[in-house]
Amino acid sequence: AWYSMMGTGEVYAISTCSSALNFNSTFSVLSGACDSLECLIPGWHVQHDCPETSYLAGNTLLRTEIGVQYFIAVEPTTYTREGNLLLGNFSLEVSIVEPLPNDECPGALDIQANNVTIYGTTVNATPSTYFIDSSGFPPGPDVWYRFIGNDRDTTAYFYSEDNTCIQIFEGDGDSCDQMVNISYWCWANEVNWFAELGVAYYIQVSSWW
Repeated sequence: AWYSMMGTGEVYAISTCSSALNFNSTFSVLSGACDSLECLIPGWHVQHDCPETSYLAGNTLLRTEIGVQYFIAVEPTTYTREGNLLLGNFSLEVSIVEPLPNDECPGALDIQANNVTIYGTTVNATPSTYFIDSSGFPPGPDVWYRFIGNDRDTTAYFYSEDNTCIQIFEGDGDSCDQMVNISYWCWANEVNWFAELGVAYYIQVSSWW
């Protein structure tokens, strides 16, 4: 089943999780013309447990651009013994959510490298385009922090119950346009690098889908 929506610049929560769901479902989000669609969010990255039913459902956040048309393709993911897709009923919910203040790089929260623990969340965060991954996987929801180098060896420790990736970028002052990736780790608890005096460093913490 296909649906379309026009981007407004806001962030939308999209979900097929409801008590009406009676088959394993997910959805993909695409943009472009129907004969040349670009997949922005593949369905196998957004399928999760649904607390309202025993079936799997699609659930994600989408940051839209004004005037861009988006397509949502809802699809089943379970086959019958005969090899046919198992069809059923679902409901598609699309709602506006308030993004986190540091959801995008330009809104990175300033922090100090002084052994202080910073608590954060990727709930209501959206993926960014700043992502390095040789596997070709699309990015997960992320948040951003920034600190100014102090001419010292620096270590960023992070702890999460979920799969988490961290990237360190060397920036150009307050601009996110000319960033250079200097470190990237997934499933590690710390990242080490030398922070040059006066240089702006951006830290991206993302959840793995």
